[in-house]
Amino acid sequence: MKSEDVPAFQYAIRLARLGQTRNAYEQFCKLSRNPPNRNDPDLLLWIAETTPLYAEAQRALDEAESIAPHHPGLPQAEALFTRRFPSAAQLLSFQTGDYRCPFCGTLTHPIIVNRVSAAGWAVCVALIVCIVTIEFCWIGLFLRENIVTCPMCNHNLKGMM
Repeated sequence: MKSEDVPAFQYAIRLARLGQTRNAYEQFCKLSRNPPNRNDPDLLLWIAETTPLYAEAQRALDEAESIAPHHPGLPQAEALFTRRFPSAAQLLSFQTGDYRCPFCGTLTHPIIVNRVSAAGWAVCVALIVCIVTIEFCWIGLFLRENIVTCPMCNHNLKGMM
């Protein structure tokens, strides 16, 4: 990192620790636009911690790991990532070479998210319409399905697997 960017980096870290993650994220993004800062693993780990986007956090972690595989902050950043994106962290267990998105060609593992299915919503609405069973309308919310999507292009991959 360039020496003139260090105070801005430390300020962004203070913002993140104070809970102002959006402002901190914007500061980290400004710093990352500077070419010498793009390969700084500390900056990448802070971007992964403050971004609201799953794909960007995953990309930043992957880049930081490729730049500095033994970085002391990497295990903590990966644990935080898993806590921040619990449903998105349930990735398919493919080897890197075994999977490629058929739409965009990325090697990044797909995301599996468990959501209420369309049939579940239909049952819920049908039971709400039938006033007699309104206290049981929530039963439809137990009908769930796994949605498999590519984190890069957001295409649904369920039929492709």
